[in-house]
Amino acid sequence: MGRTWIKFRSFVALAVVLTLLGCERDPYLRDIEAVAPYFRSSGAPVVFHGGPLEGGTAVLGPGEAAFWVKDGEVYVVNDAARKVAPELEQAPDTIKYDQAFVDAAHAGE
Repeated sequence: MGRTWIKFRSFVALAVVLTLLGCERDPYLRDIEAVAPYFRSSGAPVVFHGGPLEGGTAVLGPGEAAFWVKDGEVYVVNDAARKVAPELEQAPDTIKYDQAFVDAAHAGE
């Protein structure tokens, strides 16, 4: 598992960097990087979107998995995220997966 895990983590890190390439120092990159390890890759690029939401960062991953990151802590926002990372806590009640969340995640682009 060790060598495969390192390859996987390297691939995820590369996918995140390539996705954000062209952006000058994305302020949400650290929060997106905190979410990326929860996704297993089939070899295809993994795309994330992140932007400001209520003092934290709204992060959308593959399959509309919604996460909220605040102060380095990652929280799930919807069922898609819960399936990917069942060990994470639910985001506060004020953070909901709605159009405002989606808009916030895309605002960082």
